[in-house]
Amino acid sequence: MPTKKGLIHIPILILFLLLINILMVSCKKKRQNGLNPCFTPYTITQLFKDYDSTAFKIYRSSDTIEVLDYVNADYHKGFYIFKNRNLVSYSFSIDSIFDYNFNINYDSLGDEIKKGRVGEEVACWLVNKPFGDSIRISIFLYGINRAYSSIRISGFNFSEALPSGWSKIFSNLAIVTFVINKHQKENLKLTGTVWSNCTNEKKYFTDSLATSEIY
Repeated sequence: MPTKKGLIHIPILILFLLLINILMVSCKKKRQNGLNPCFTPYTITQLFKDYDSTAFKIYRSSDTIEVLDYVNADYHKGFYIFKNRNLVSYSFSIDSIFDYNFNINYDSLGDEIKKGRVGEEVACWLVNKPFGDSIRISIFLYGINRAYSSIRISGFNFSEALPSGWSKIFSNLAIVTFVINKHQKENLKLTGTVWSNCTNEKKYFTDSLATSEIY
């Protein structure tokens, strides 16, 4: 027959199990609030493992480290902010005053919590100067915890499947490149599928470029 001491332990055990369950549910709900839950935040250690640190400009202040892709003079570059060595923000600048075309923020767990361009994956459309009747265009896609497939570009009287690869210019950006006639009359439309390394989910994405932005 249980003693009084034993009887006291039973409700304490029940309360302890209930508390553990509440904490687990709370953690799960918190992660579901993110766009792409990841159990391991992207770190500055990983960045410098994947890329040569001498290719960046690095600014340090207390627990924050800012890292700038410093690769060309036309001001197109990526900009990372790490706090306690974990990534909290990535932006892509398109001019000298750091006007960001793309921005994404993370919480302390590594979950995406805000995008500057909701629903889009494109960091930048880079249009080169015309060569004869042709124009070469490169599209840079955000690459952290992502993989892309089924990418297609469409315009006036054409539709072309495009292969993607990792950019050799910018860190953590995938790239697709194609050539069009400079007399293109219809806006360009990009479509594709993005796979999240965090959720193992695939989703369809789209983006576009107006012909007025090409010239």
